[in-house]
Amino acid sequence: NKVVPVPPAGLKVSPSEVGFDDAHWRQLDLPHDWGVEGPFRMELDGATGKLPWVGIGWYRKTFTLSEADQGKRVFLDLDGAMSDAKVWLNGQWIGGHPYGYSSFRLDLTGHCRFGASNVVAVRLDNKPHSSRWYPGAGIYRNTWLVKAPPVHVKHNGVCVRLMQDDKAEVQIEVTAEIEGEVKPEEITHTVYLDGEAVLGVFAPAVEKRGDRWVQVKTIPKPKRWSPESPALYQLVTKVRDDEVVTDFGIRTLVFDPEKGCLLNGKPLYLKGVCMHHDLGPLGAAFSRRAAERQIELLKEMGCNSIRTSHNPPAPEFVDLCDRMGVVLQVEAFDTWDKPKRANDYARFFAEWHERD
Repeated sequence: NKVVPVPPAGLKVSPSEVGFDDAHWRQLDLPHDWGVEGPFRMELDGATGKLPWVGIGWYRKTFTLSEADQGKRVFLDLDGAMSDAKVWLNGQWIGGHPYGYSSFRLDLTGHCRFGASNVVAVRLDNKPHSSRWYPGAGIYRNTWLVKAPPVHVKHNGVCVRLMQDDKAEVQIEVTAEIEGEVKPEEITHTVYLDGEAVLGVFAPAVEKRGDRWVQVKTIPKPKRWSPESPALYQLVTKVRDDEVVTDFGIRTLVFDPEKGCLLNGKPLYLKGVCMHHDLGPLGAAFSRRAAERQIELLKEMGCNSIRTSHNPPAPEFVDLCDRMGVVLQVEAFDTWDKPKRANDYARFFAEWHERD
């Protein structure tokens, strides 16, 4: 910790303010985990690595939005920030998210400066006794500045469900954030497999449910997803000028009291592991290649399934498992409304668990 001297009158000293002097701050790239940088301290909690992840950390980023971006919606997407994130843009409070493992989106639009520089500041606060394992510290997953047209697909707004397995019938749901009216024909889909269109451009035969457009289609000559053959389709959804790509697989997964786990109607013996989100001595800062290597080693050992203990993983980890043929059991929380440690997620459960 550094002692901050009494500032001259009128000087803005909070890191959330535009005028804060961060010239002496360290430059770094995200994702970043300040805890794994150490040093190890023997008096710290052994269950969480004896590393200094507890405490408050700040991140600041200066970026420019062009005049041409006016009229667009501007969002900050954080795939994971440990923890209790609070965010300001140009000194104005934007919002926050307490759970360190959830991916979330914040709308920056109303406080953006176009044709000028902008400053985003993120404050994180890791309290002691908030975890039973090494959680990492910092903005430890990828972070995205997203610019979208006024009419666009909502964050995580496309969902594909298998409805009838015998027909490979899928239900496509699109949730759009809309300013003004959208005609059904302005929402189109295309489905690809291995780069070839298996369903050409089609507009939904509209069944509108609130802000969702629902469409049911049959996939011709479907390829089933399995650990041995992890076939993935790509759904390209367009809402006017916005385009979103969603990967999905066609498969059924049933747990039968007599036959056990059935994947696509065939018995599947789950040979799996429980895996935390960190990358061992690399810490919690996400690396796609390091995660891919972990999965490669597990598959060499005969593993075909992973349980994410005890929280949502990085979005890229889910994608890797989809592509590499690993059945994934994604957990949500280590605790619900009853705590296991004094400052764990139970503090937030009542208010946040449905959103998380």
